Amino acid sequence: MSTMMWLAVAVAVVLALAVGYVLLRQRRQGLRGRFGPGYEHSLTEREDRAEAEHELRSREKRFATLDITPLAPRLPADLRPAVGHAAGAVRRRARSRRHRGR
Repeated sequence: MSTMMWLAVAVAVVLALAVGYVLLRQRRQGLRGRFGPGYEHSLTEREDRAEAEHELRSREKRFATLDITPLAPRLPADLRPAVGHAAGAVRRRARSRRHRGR
């Protein structure tokens, strides 16, 4: 092979390593961002970083399969009176305690 061919192969290898490194860092940053302190905790519990990151990625996959629906922002109409009555009772009890000096 000519010198130019070796040079082209070397440049291709260096570029492939650089792209792999950048992708690995992005994946680690993504895990760290999603799991926060849990990422560091997982690193200390596992023997090596690859094992800890594999566990976190498998958690992500399990979570993605769950059918999670957000809770309603307000109480259903049939529960509002009950909650309102309970809150009123708590306020009345607090007022009566204040008046008695407790």
